Amino acid sequence: MYSVTLNSLWATDHSTSFLDLDYAIWSNQTFALGQVGKYDPHTVDAFQYHGYYYSALAPGLSILALPFAGLGFYFEGHFTVYGKALLFSEFFVALLNSFAVLFVYKIGRLFFSKSSSAFLAFAYGFSTISWPFATFFFQSDASAAFDIMAAYFALRTGKGDGRFKTALFAGLAVGAALTVDYVNAILIPIILVYFLISISNSRALLRKAVIGFIASSLIGSLVIGLYNFASFGEVFVTTEQLYLKSTSFFGNFTFPLYLGIILNLFTPFRGIFLYSPILILGILGFYKMSKKSSGARKEGFLLLALFLGIFLPYSAWYGPDGGLAFGPRFIISSFPFLLMPAGYLIETKGKYSFSFIYLLYTFGVVINGLAALTTALAGIYGWLVSPFLASTVPFFISGTLDQWWKDSLGVYWPIGAFLIIITAIFLPMVVGVLVERKKPAQLSASF
Repeated sequence: MYSVTLNSLWATDHSTSFLDLDYAIWSNQTFALGQVGKYDPHTVDAFQYHGYYYSALAPGLSILALPFAGLGFYFEGHFTVYGKALLFSEFFVALLNSFAVLFVYKIGRLFFSKSSSAFLAFAYGFSTISWPFATFFFQSDASAAFDIMAAYFALRTGKGDGRFKTALFAGLAVGAALTVDYVNAILIPIILVYFLISISNSRALLRKAVIGFIASSLIGSLVIGLYNFASFGEVFVTTEQLYLKSTSFFGNFTFPLYLGIILNLFTPFRGIFLYSPILILGILGFYKMSKKSSGARKEGFLLLALFLGIFLPYSAWYGPDGGLAFGPRFIISSFPFLLMPAGYLIETKGKYSFSFIYLLYTFGVVINGLAALTTALAGIYGWLVSPFLASTVPFFISGTLDQWWKDSLGVYWPIGAFLIIITAIFLPMVVGVLVERKKPAQLSASF
């Protein structure tokens, strides 16, 4: 599904900056994009340092995507932000988001039935803005994928399943996440606190889990430190800090927090509940989770803390709107943690309640599916104007799709677009029937 909605039309400063770094590594074996005076940056997301240009973005996505982008450069024979380099790098992000959907399902299975877990997975994959951003070479979905993996292994550790090994995997996921987005470092103290409150009954097991988690998560910090030292001669100076000329990384969080919260929750411009109505159920789900056993309350604490740990910092980010983007791209990785408790409402199996839930899911699919078919970019019209109505819908009506197959279908492009949207709408129902086919009594109640 993601592969047939990959963007082949638009290039952005963000994706170009990632590709610039990939090409520098691929062709010159260096992190410097080029020498000042001899090289013209292809993007505004670059800065000068000691006579060379560098990417302003965290290097993790470029490093991880290098085999895919490098293959594109190999076939193109030169640097380009289009063609195979564009599609192959986007395919890597689509692949990561597919793993994110899988791990949403796996987290769901720690609490819910197969059909409910599958619904949650498809809700994240198609009914949130993770879908349009799975078609672009942006770090948002990649960051979310590693955050979700970290949460899954942390939850398994807290539930007593292979504590040292799963804690080790949680640390590796967090380490990868913070190389993609520096803000993800907040996951380290959050998960450590969860370990302390969930497995404190055994000091030996707690000690193993903490050591395994910290040791493996430090690998990501080591990668960033080595990148900084190789590029700038200092371990603790980040690209964002140099790009924005701030005295510290924390100096970038200057927007009034209360305004950022209003922006990201309620406005037509960036409000998460307007782009992804299914997330409304997460709030009710947290309430239900708080009424469960002490174990469920601890797990609810982790999910809520992970959501707030990403949502609040980016609500205070100096540019919280994320620029020319469809929806609040900065906080995509917080969505699964708000969505997950919605499973408690899905599990009720009431005919009318599930119909309402499916309606919310469908609204989200249409909103984000049209963006995936047109572009994950959108204009800035003010806080009270919806980019979906002002930009995405007009693009779709005019046939301005960004898919690689659009020219092949010609005037029949609406057929391809219709099939993609309809497939995304009915996938949860079909999969729900398949995974529960041995339980006819439950099926009749669910669907």
